[in-house]
Amino acid sequence: MTNAFRGLIVLLAVGFLINSCRADREVSEYLAEEIVILDEENGWQLTITDDGAGTLQCQGFRYGQAYWPAATFPFGQIRWLPPFSPREQEQFPFFWTYYHHLTEDHQRYGLPDTVWAGAWFEAAYRQLDRTATPAPRRLLRQWEQEPPVGVRQ
Repeated sequence: MTNAFRGLIVLLAVGFLINSCRADREVSEYLAEEIVILDEENGWQLTITDDGAGTLQCQGFRYGQAYWPAATFPFGQIRWLPPFSPREQEQFPFFWTYYHHLTEDHQRYGLPDTVWAGAWFEAAYRQLDRTATPAPRRLLRQWEQEPPVGVRQ
């Protein structure tokens, strides 16, 4: 009887171990093939994945993020830069970064045009009430105190 009980415990432990080593389905589905990140000099960061999902965060707040589900943002529009010429210099208020995980393509440019990038941050802010997970109050207060450059108040 005790051997059967020990065997059952060992079998359950092995089952839990195998289950814990398996890749989490939600995590693997969230990993996008392509990602575009807009960084702003005051610490704001807007990340949009190839399925249109996104996050908005301010670097000063570890847990101050808003999340949007897939199909919220038009990835194709933010993927292609407007006709102005981006530069790799560090003096611009915005940075546009593109990652393609399969080809390991990585591009990072400073953006001289604050209107284009600011419009994306404004679009994200307008979406906070509609489709984002409840936006943290600290994130909203930070936005009111120091919004991204180029954002109209």
